[in-house]
Amino acid sequence: NFPIDPFGYLRAKVQSLILWENRRNSALVLTGTLSFLILTQYYSLLQIAAGIFFFITGLNWVFVIIYKQGQKYIYGKAPEELTNPHRERLRYNGSYIPRDRIVHLAQLSVDVFEVFAQHITKLVLIENSWRSAVALVISFTVWTLAKYISTKYLIGLFLLSAFTGPRLYLQHQAVIDAHLQQLLQQTQSSTEKYGGLACAKAKELSHQATEFIK
Repeated sequence: NFPIDPFGYLRAKVQSLILWENRRNSALVLTGTLSFLILTQYYSLLQIAAGIFFFITGLNWVFVIIYKQGQKYIYGKAPEELTNPHRERLRYNGSYIPRDRIVHLAQLSVDVFEVFAQHITKLVLIENSWRSAVALVISFTVWTLAKYISTKYLIGLFLLSAFTGPRLYLQHQAVIDAHLQQLLQQTQSSTEKYGGLACAKAKELSHQATEFIK
């Protein structure tokens, strides 16, 4: 329920997308965003808008001409009797823009931005030290990568990782967890082994330094 728990609502929606619970919606979001990134890499927004208008209007123009010519030669209608296949749509006097939906979408967008603003404020003001530390590491990593990689490529890589990583993990969770557990045990044993040696060496050097100073 968005009014009661907006962050939980958004988290559930994002999880539903990246876990492919509804494959059609996830595929549409992923292909749509990637297509937009690829197109804007080579074309401006003005070129994209003009190209879409040219393509749709051109196809419809051909369709209308063929439709009218069919009325003329197949049914033998006079030029003044030819009709447009979209005549009902052209007679429509209502509003093409659903105002109620636009208002609802605007309110929802404001609520979503408000949720993000609240969580960013909590990170900046250090409500939780661990979360703020993680956010610092992520922001520094992004800042470093952005110096060498284009922002659009970073967004594309993030989208691909988000839509493939969690799903692959769920499909191979047992194998991945086993490897992670083995790696963790090896790291822990190495830390204990070499940590003890390093501690003993540090004590020896400290003792030598103390004797030297004396």
